[in-house]
Amino acid sequence: MAPLFANYFEEPNAIPFIRAIGLTALIRGFSHFKLFTLQKNLYFSKLFSIEVIPAILSIMIGIISAITLQNAWALVYAQLTNVIVRFLLSYFYFPSLPKLRFNKDQFDEMFKFGKWVLFGGVLSYLIMNG
Repeated sequence: MAPLFANYFEEPNAIPFIRAIGLTALIRGFSHFKLFTLQKNLYFSKLFSIEVIPAILSIMIGIISAITLQNAWALVYAQLTNVIVRFLLSYFYFPSLPKLRFNKDQFDEMFKFGKWVLFGGVLSYLIMNG
């Protein structure tokens, strides 16, 4: 999508910047899924460190790279630093990884709950494409 955005803004030199910033969404997506429990359980000290440590490091990287590079890549490096440090801290606070297990009782319960939604979706697909 980067070339489309660069064409919209009539700035072809922005393509590598847009691609690099796009990595932030990908990295953020791999952060530990339990981060929301810190907010839910009001663990403000951990929340503070997950917000402040990446911010401080990204500011430092941004300033250092701005002085040395003197171009827009400094902003990209600062943003990537923020996201990578948040990603690492998320697994520091929640070191266990989720395990994929199949539970037949839970499957049966969820299937009973959603079978009509599934049936409706299949029926809708058949009607629209039949």
